[in-house]
Amino acid sequence: MPYVPARRDTLLIPSGPDGDHLFVITTDACLSGRHLLVNFTKAKPGRHVDDACLLAPGDHPFVTADSYVLYRSARLEPANRLTLLVDGWVYKVGRQATEELTQRILNGFGESRFTPKFVKDYLAKWPNP
Repeated sequence: MPYVPARRDTLLIPSGPDGDHLFVITTDACLSGRHLLVNFTKAKPGRHVDDACLLAPGDHPFVTADSYVLYRSARLEPANRLTLLVDGWVYKVGRQATEELTQRILNGFGESRFTPKFVKDYLAKWPNP
């Protein structure tokens, strides 16, 4: 049975030498068949942290250290592409995010000064961007 992307799903996506990053699908598919994804990153001492959505261990099973949502790396992905990459074993499906966490992430898109303009435009017109 092919993978069907859905809001709250998480995907482990290869991200260079640091291994996989956890991305959350934050929206249902829009009318053009795309989903909005964003990833988490660990907070490191001495580095800037976007405080629009901070994460602590326990917010999601994948989060084992203080982390935050990296809004500047948000991406729009066609549902059919996500299906191909999961079914092809390039992306791995993780445990779903809770509704509360997904809503916190969505709220942060409007609060983060690092949210790309294309994302703000997409959300303003969703589900018909």
